[in-house]
Amino acid sequence: MAEETETTVQNAVPGSQREFPSSFPGSMLLGMESELGIMPAQAGTRGSEVTACLDLLNSYANAYPKLPSWCYAAETPLRDIFMGDLDRRVADPSQLTDYDPTLDLDPNVDMEAELAKLDLPLAPCGGHQESAAQRPALRSNVVTTNGGRFYVDHAHPEVSTPECWTVPALIQEHQKMLSMVREAQALAGNRWRLFGNNVDGKGSTWGHHENYRISREVDFGDLAALFAGHLVSRQVYCGAGRLGVGSAGAVKNFQISQRADYVECLTGLQTTFNRPLINTRDEAHDDASKWRRLHVIVGDFNQVDYSTYLRVGSTSLVLWALERRCLRGLTLEDEGMALVDAVLEVQKISHDTTLTASVELRGGQSVTALELAGDYLQMVAEELASFEAELNNSANVDSLNVAQTVKERWLNSAQRQSVQQFMADWEQVLADLGRDLWSAADRVEWVAKYQLLERARQRYQSDWSDPRLFALDLAWADLNPQSSPALKLAARGSFRPVPGMSEENLLGSDLSWRAQVRSALVENPVVSEVGWAVVRVGNLVLSLLSAGLEQHPLEFWRSASPTELVQALVPYQNQLVELSI
Repeated sequence: MAEETETTVQNAVPGSQREFPSSFPGSMLLGMESELGIMPAQAGTRGSEVTACLDLLNSYANAYPKLPSWCYAAETPLRDIFMGDLDRRVADPSQLTDYDPTLDLDPNVDMEAELAKLDLPLAPCGGHQESAAQRPALRSNVVTTNGGRFYVDHAHPEVSTPECWTVPALIQEHQKMLSMVREAQALAGNRWRLFGNNVDGKGSTWGHHENYRISREVDFGDLAALFAGHLVSRQVYCGAGRLGVGSAGAVKNFQISQRADYVECLTGLQTTFNRPLINTRDEAHDDASKWRRLHVIVGDFNQVDYSTYLRVGSTSLVLWALERRCLRGLTLEDEGMALVDAVLEVQKISHDTTLTASVELRGGQSVTALELAGDYLQMVAEELASFEAELNNSANVDSLNVAQTVKERWLNSAQRQSVQQFMADWEQVLADLGRDLWSAADRVEWVAKYQLLERARQRYQSDWSDPRLFALDLAWADLNPQSSPALKLAARGSFRPVPGMSEENLLGSDLSWRAQVRSALVENPVVSEVGWAVVRVGNLVLSLLSAGLEQHPLEFWRSASPTELVQALVPYQNQLVELSI
């Protein structure tokens, strides 16, 4: 995930600059990554999970052979915020996400022969310039036409959205990526069922990750201590729900979150083992001297868009408020909001569908998850009031590096209205959850699923171990709109629409300018690979962090020659950054 510079560039292309800088609420860059569950659609279909993923991806790449591949030049998956670069020799293989995984295929397995058994024509070499001799016939990733990414991650297909400025735009791009996956599913002959979930009920889990751009000036240790409480409490209004408790679902009961039982430590670099509540990967996908990409790995995949709205909207505003408090210097009251044992509490809260379980704060209080969520809501409200008071204080205008006209624009802006709308929606859903659980079923996914399964359980006159309930839980996550109860309910209008999601409200400028440029570069025949922050032209890797990105319209990037691209961009150089100690 990356973002264009915030400084004003003279003669910049219209639409390439945001109206308000990141110090304003609602100005955080966002991204989302979704691993998907995959299984054969029919009994007897041959092939491993990896074969299935390659079949799906290459069916799509075969239909769109000019899509460039991913450029790994700017990836730093082994860089930890606190510990620096992990030695590759001691890294777990699952952490090595900075190269094409098709290079690791078992040499004793003829993967082309395995795919041929599925009657899959090999994908053309892909990319605009490279020949079959230059690129493996099998492809593990493509850059999509909207500037996102579709790829194979271990034994799962995965999609990543382009970088977005607003939550509605992020949800829209996420749905576009899922539409591409459904198209790939059809192109692969509907051999595979795909699921938007995080568990298989047998002990395995896979990720649905969120990305938030935050300032590198903030002490990450302070931020993490207070942020953990938000991740624990937000489950009650954005969890996807799961039948089964424990990593393998040994206890037959319903719980709020799919990922909670797999959280094993507070912080860590890893994402596939000993999973942390807060991931410390230092991979900015941006100007690493200014920004971090906070990689949140504990969230659930939501089939209900409104739950995604609550999840990402609350998290972006909480991070904005915590940045302000950390930069001012935390008070004892701030520090008292931190949890005593966040890892223990994340599971306790997920297992309590009555919402009455309490968690222990360092300040000595015991509060429920709803009360703690209310405390974070109140903290954001206080920071919003403080922010606007600063704007109204002419003595502080210069310190914010904004002009009086910006203050006036802010107070009348659609961005401010959307923040106010979200705060009201957040407050309302917390109140409804505390008043009448079922009243929140039109917004909170776990409540809607719980209600459906509970009614089915009563109809079956069974307990939670009934296999029909587990089948219904799995069907909920099916990405086929004809099979998923969640998507059928959505089609009938059973869930509230996300405010601002209508097409006329969403603008191209709701995507990062770099995302728009990446989308344009996908169409350029001289480009062979693109990444979050880089583009490959021949043997040259050029930086998409260059100031020149702002100075040309999208049509330039679609048709620029190699010479023009080299003149507009600078060579990419991997950045080394100071550790947070």
